[in-house]
Amino acid sequence: MNKPPRDLLSVALFILFWSLEIFVTKAAFLAGAKVLPFMVQSAIFALMFMGFWTVPREFKRLISLCTVDRALLKQICIANLIHYAIGSSLYCSGTALTSAINVAFLVTLCTPITCILAIFILGESLSIRKAFVLCILLSGAYILTTNLQMLVPRLGDFLILSAAFFWSLGNVLMRKTLRDSEVSGEVVSFLKPIIGLPLFILLAQFSDYYPTAVSTIFAEPILQFNHLGYAAVAGIFAALLWIFLYRSLKKVESAYVSMLGMLTPVIVSILAVIFLGEQLSPMQCVGSLMILISGFATHWMSRKTSV
Repeated sequence: MNKPPRDLLSVALFILFWSLEIFVTKAAFLAGAKVLPFMVQSAIFALMFMGFWTVPREFKRLISLCTVDRALLKQICIANLIHYAIGSSLYCSGTALTSAINVAFLVTLCTPITCILAIFILGESLSIRKAFVLCILLSGAYILTTNLQMLVPRLGDFLILSAAFFWSLGNVLMRKTLRDSEVSGEVVSFLKPIIGLPLFILLAQFSDYYPTAVSTIFAEPILQFNHLGYAAVAGIFAALLWIFLYRSLKKVESAYVSMLGMLTPVIVSILAVIFLGEQLSPMQCVGSLMILISGFATHWMSRKTSV
């Protein structure tokens, strides 16, 4: 395996573009964008961007997947369906049935879930030191996202936890596929919306059978263009975060990528303070500092074990 320092740029760019995608999405929702049309439109823009980025570079590989390497294509399809279609559907449903604070923290549980799944599926290790750093990361994330407010359990929390599980499972399965094949991060990123978006839209067609709060989200008309600019920018950032996420997963352990990914809420919080006028309490600043120190410790431990 390549040493993490050599691949830190890919991980850093993944974190940067993920933070920017979250920030633009947050700004869009504050401006009145609806969840379903915004997600679908941003996915379409991501697909368009990756078409220009990927097809000229990977045309032969894409043809090979469709004609020769169909077993590999099946693995990619399964991982993308789990991550994008199932995970995103559960996330949208959960947000309608719980509080924003619960959502913000529960999503960070992707990191410990990824670490656990990576042990069983990929044979990755979880040392005592790594587990200790992970606990500090989660504590910092809790302080930053909740400002030490008590989380009141709600029905949607189970759906958010389920979304975190499927996101983690999809990434771990994709890490296995990328590690064991010559396929690139660009290829799996290009296939992501092609494979996942149709199922996501199909699930939305059954909105009448969902609880009222959930059906309201999925019943929104997709053809709403009031916030198309936001969707375009978010889609481009989403494409770039997918590309660098899968480049990272091809080179380094999924636990390393996931734990450093916990730096994302810190960057989003900084952007929100600067551009959206939000404020952080002293305790939230402490939580951010805990995450930053833990991120440095994660990188340092990975470098030491790779020497």
